[in-house]
Amino acid sequence: MRPSPAKEATAELDLPGFFRRHYRLLIASTLGGLLLAFSIAKLQTPVYRAVASIEMLDTNGNASSNVEAQLRILESHSLIERVVGQLGQDEPKQAAWWSPMHWVGHENPQTLDERVDNAARNLEVRQSRQTTLVDLAYQSKNPQYAAAFVNELAKQYMAWGSESRPEASNPTSVRLNRQLNELRAQLERFEKQLAQQPAGSEQYASLKRAVETNQELYGAMLLRATQARMGHGGNARLVDEARAPRSPYKPDVLLYLSWGATLGLLIGLVFTCGRERYAPRIQDAADVRVHLNIPELGAIPKIDVTPNGWAEPSWAHRRLQAVGAAPAPDAAADVANNTVHHAHSAAADSFRAIITSILLSNQSGVSPQVIAITSARAGEGKTTVTTNLAVSLAQLKRRVLLIDGNLRQPRLHRIFNQVNNFGFGDLLTEADNSDLLRYVTQQTNVPNLWLASPGPRESGALDLLYSNGMAALMSCAREAFDFILIDTPAMGDLADARILGRISDGVLLVVQSGGDRKSAQAAASRLQEDGIRVLGAVLNNFNGKA
Repeated sequence: MRPSPAKEATAELDLPGFFRRHYRLLIASTLGGLLLAFSIAKLQTPVYRAVASIEMLDTNGNASSNVEAQLRILESHSLIERVVGQLGQDEPKQAAWWSPMHWVGHENPQTLDERVDNAARNLEVRQSRQTTLVDLAYQSKNPQYAAAFVNELAKQYMAWGSESRPEASNPTSVRLNRQLNELRAQLERFEKQLAQQPAGSEQYASLKRAVETNQELYGAMLLRATQARMGHGGNARLVDEARAPRSPYKPDVLLYLSWGATLGLLIGLVFTCGRERYAPRIQDAADVRVHLNIPELGAIPKIDVTPNGWAEPSWAHRRLQAVGAAPAPDAAADVANNTVHHAHSAAADSFRAIITSILLSNQSGVSPQVIAITSARAGEGKTTVTTNLAVSLAQLKRRVLLIDGNLRQPRLHRIFNQVNNFGFGDLLTEADNSDLLRYVTQQTNVPNLWLASPGPRESGALDLLYSNGMAALMSCAREAFDFILIDTPAMGDLADARILGRISDGVLLVVQSGGDRKSAQAAASRLQEDGIRVLGAVLNNFNGKA
């Protein structure tokens, strides 16, 4: 069973080709994201962050083991209120250039509680990696105020420790001294009793144990009393004083740029993927492979005819195309015959490249000899492609027959300046007309190239198209010529291309760059459903610089 078109499109979509086709759009979307992110970053008021470090110590000047409790004290509103009161002013504002504060004279002053709450929100206190070092960080729109706040916080915390030490130690010292005096009196009493007892008696041994126990208790109580007198808690040492930061902490311009570039690229990828999958136009050769599921044999560049060869379209030519004006008859003939006059131009090389692709598209080791050339809609340049391919084959010393299969509006005889008073439309439909082939073909001014026009009898040509006489005529032509190219009407107009495709070795589908994708898909599918071999597609009028 044939895989679905969606699966085939996914299978043939190569990433390198995808980026080659859309790199301009992807670069533009990425640059747009960078510009937007940079603008957003610059429109924000900068915020500065100052950091100071202190080390928590115990009463003996050693590293403290109770850091968590000290962190709670540093974040307390009472200590922050002391810092705010010591600084003695509202936090200075430093607005961005776009801020309306430049045009507003004054703001309403904040109350003390509002200032304390704001400072608590901007303060960050954290222990540094499970050590006794604590970092004090404060964010402000003014770098000097941020540094002053954390330095004042460290100062107030260390002052609070010194103030709280006597208050906390006095009750403890009184209690310990009373217990120490009672224990010393009891120890002295036991020692006196011990001196009056015989050394070997049982009472002596009991008193001795009591004396030793009381001596141990006395030593422990003496140590506790000494510690109480020295004080405890709130002891710290300033390790690193905060300095006013020179660069803002927020916004992080590099972070904004990275996010902007990523977002811009993602938007570009989404847009290009959607365009690749759902765009209604065939833009380049990759679209042919992906959406039509047929080989892409080559691309014909968008060209104008100049005295020195084919060139980029002029402004006037593009203007005519924009308003829908058709080219003049002589201009159409010049374009169709341009391979003859400018055989070494880049556009002529593109036709020879297509010839090479056709010759290599052999089936069972045999290259196609009879090729019908059509398009989904009229005006896509199939006649231009057909005539130039015929000339390119003739220049390769091949005998080429060019058949004008557009029976209702024949045109090739005007392009090659030939008469159309007799053609294959004058032949009998059911008779063997093979011996009359030489009478319905005319040699053109291009060496090795012959033309077969339908003649003036339109009805007879139509009858011949569906008859056995056409098959006999084609069989004779295969023996007389190396290649036979048939210029057929567009598939959207008539069914002639399907009939001529059945008596050919394959059909070449001409697709104009920027043409409707659905009509091209319908034409390719119709040919494949009829069992007609589709050699591939030629992208015409392609602007590689778009």
